[in-house]
Amino acid sequence: MNDIKLPEFLKQDPYMITAEQTRKERLSDPLVPRYHYIVSHEYMNDPNGLCYFNGNWHLFHQLNDSHGNKEWNWAHAISPDLVHWKELPLAIVPDPDGGNELSSWSGAIAIHDNMAVAMYYGYHGAMGLYCQTSTDPLLLQWNRVKTGPCIPCGGVGPEQTRIPYAVYPAVYDPFIWWEDGQYYALSAGVKFLRNGARVREEYLFSSQDLLEWKYLHPLLQNDRFGSVNDDGACPYFCKIGEDMRMLLFFSHGNGPEYMIGYWDKENQKFDVVGGARLNHCSRLYGYAAPTAYADPSGDGSVRAFYNMHAAGAVTCMSLPHTITLDEAKSGIAVAPAKELESLRRNERKLSEPLCVPANKETVLDIARGTCVEIDITLSFEPVNTVQLRLLRSEDGEQYTALNVHPGNGTTWRDLAGWHADCLISMDCTHSSHHTNLSAPETVSFPKKDYAPIRLRIFIDRSAIEVFTMTGLPLGRRVLPDAGSDTFSICSINGDCTITEMTVWDMDDINEHASDLDF
Repeated sequence: MNDIKLPEFLKQDPYMITAEQTRKERLSDPLVPRYHYIVSHEYMNDPNGLCYFNGNWHLFHQLNDSHGNKEWNWAHAISPDLVHWKELPLAIVPDPDGGNELSSWSGAIAIHDNMAVAMYYGYHGAMGLYCQTSTDPLLLQWNRVKTGPCIPCGGVGPEQTRIPYAVYPAVYDPFIWWEDGQYYALSAGVKFLRNGARVREEYLFSSQDLLEWKYLHPLLQNDRFGSVNDDGACPYFCKIGEDMRMLLFFSHGNGPEYMIGYWDKENQKFDVVGGARLNHCSRLYGYAAPTAYADPSGDGSVRAFYNMHAAGAVTCMSLPHTITLDEAKSGIAVAPAKELESLRRNERKLSEPLCVPANKETVLDIARGTCVEIDITLSFEPVNTVQLRLLRSEDGEQYTALNVHPGNGTTWRDLAGWHADCLISMDCTHSSHHTNLSAPETVSFPKKDYAPIRLRIFIDRSAIEVFTMTGLPLGRRVLPDAGSDTFSICSINGDCTITEMTVWDMDDINEHASDLDF
């Protein structure tokens, strides 16, 4: 963090003083993640407004600050690399006495002409979508473009009668961007089917000056990838690849989801050609609301975070994800951000391939730890199942099971014939003595027939993330007992081989995230 020069006056800021004191207390909890970002105090909810401005990354998120107004604010952190974060004072706070919102909820940030524009949902008070701008080099100071919402909620009354642009609660959770000489904004929303069921929708607006907004129409075209009971909350509409767009959003029914397609500039529509859910079980205790930003290098990738809740432990952000199009350009592939490699310490690896005998648990001491990255490549017959036991207790009774099922994933066909992807599942049934266990999570990812499977596994106290490298990741929060820090592997109904395995301890990013030594 020495690359970021912070002003001296922040050392006297009440929020900063509180943050320094309370982060130390929070880190005394052994379940608090050490290299996933956490806030110093109070309750962290949706991430908001990830952006790159003036050479730094900025991450905002919902914070219920009981030291202030007890409503939602935008908390703020800054980073040179998406990994090492410095907590800053609250960026956006409600102003109900000034004719504005009672609570500042989720939104996004657009960068244009050396100015950051935050657009967010103002809840209660004067409800609607608000805009604030900042040209401050560190985005510390923000100014409202007007009193009251730029896009009002559109009145009250039955959901079905709210017009012209949404049904609940008329507008909420916006995304904003600049393109072709004007600002565009999306409002999250739903639309009702004839039987009263609802499906997701996004509603499109445009503006020249941020003050006056024109409603255009619903954004989505040819959306065949949603589910009944979806809504389009927390949307992020980003360029991905050479000429495609990705809409990453949160469904209150199903958790985070994505769509990919093409931006039809002439008709101002998003022509959807692919999509999927990122969570395949309960949205609780895994990936929740996203925030995303197209990589400023222009390489066609998107950077993203999600919040990860846990009943009985502090909410954390996910690791930074790098999202690209998959090989077929019909979906996305997600990898851990390369910048995470800066946290690696104490490397150890297998000196040669290791044969794991069938139906026998093999404990590997090189993977011991509660803050580690494990890069493992497995080779085995498609009929086998391999179980990796993470955060395992010494007696083997407590563990989180990562089950790998080659050939049991999504089945598909091309000119060469039928193929089956690999299925992996994370089962938390034996992960804790806590009463609030995470439900199992499952994901299918592309794998060439009989090809080895590479997984990158990140274990951080109570957070586990697994990256398949060619498809979607898995993320779960678990609550292991103290001393559950071993790793084992079991190959069921056949031998398997660990062809490569490297393990690193990971540095603590939170130790100095709120101190006043700058």
